[in-house]
Amino acid sequence: MNLIYVSVGFFVLAAMLGARLLYAVLTDQPTPKLIVLLHGPIAVTGLVLLIIFMKGLSSYYLTYAVIAFSIAASVGLYMLVRDMRRKPGPKGAVLVHVLFALSGIICVCVFLFFI
Repeated sequence: MNLIYVSVGFFVLAAMLGARLLYAVLTDQPTPKLIVLLHGPIAVTGLVLLIIFMKGLSSYYLTYAVIAFSIAASVGLYMLVRDMRRKPGPKGAVLVHVLFALSGIICVCVFLFFI
């Protein structure tokens, strides 16, 4: 199996967990701590696999995806610290995180299906 498909699998799993966290934050419910602690490492695993896949490969789409995922990870780390202090959100940061993560996965999908 090609490494990029495994990477996408990790991103999809992280997105499913993230959807549950997004719901909790937007409805002002407490975030499930197990999901909070699993979401980040799963997404970072996908990012690392994507970077390994890119070794020796030149693609603007994948480069942008790595940049977008890295920004999403930085915002995610900020939100993790806030969540551990029992202050989830802020909602603006959550939306920025989601938008960068989605743009990253869209770029990977464009690379996979149209390039």
